[in-house]
Amino acid sequence: MQQTPFRKRLNVTALVLGTIAIVAAASALALDKSLPYRVDRDHYAQYLWVWRFSKVALAIAVTVLILGIVDRHRLAIGLALLTPVFLSFIGGAHSGPNPQAWCLINLHQIDDAKEQLALNHNFANGVVVTAEQISPYIQDRRRSLECAEHGKYNINPIGTEARCSVHGSTSEMEAGWKAEMRTQQPLERRR
Repeated sequence: MQQTPFRKRLNVTALVLGTIAIVAAASALALDKSLPYRVDRDHYAQYLWVWRFSKVALAIAVTVLILGIVDRHRLAIGLALLTPVFLSFIGGAHSGPNPQAWCLINLHQIDDAKEQLALNHNFANGVVVTAEQISPYIQDRRRSLECAEHGKYNINPIGTEARCSVHGSTSEMEAGWKAEMRTQQPLERRR
């Protein structure tokens, strides 16, 4: 039985997409296995790419599975079912990243630098300072202080907490964590 040109294109499309799904899943697995146990700021982007590749691989695999079933193409169905096998080996061995905690550390460093600058130059509360002025007082000057979730830091004047556009200030983050901890306590303890 000869295939129509449409069915040929459908077969080729299913095979190409199936191959792309396998490559994306294998890439996600390789990136995942190269991550250290504790995902830190330096490896956060790599951690995010693992999940991006995984989502793409899974979405393509579902498409290939549907095309394979419609066309009764066993190889395409096999490729689609092989993708989740690769993805099943991802994760589990890493402590999760905590971008909010990293941001809190950065905000503490900014506030500490402002405080040191104010002490060294006798600045009063309300004096506006710049990033250039506080940069000599940042602990690790080689690393720029950046929010892992692309928030922008507002240094604020002396006496006012620094603030992240994504996570807020240190006191807001700490208050949120305390509220979250209270909701996680057993009901008997809250009484």
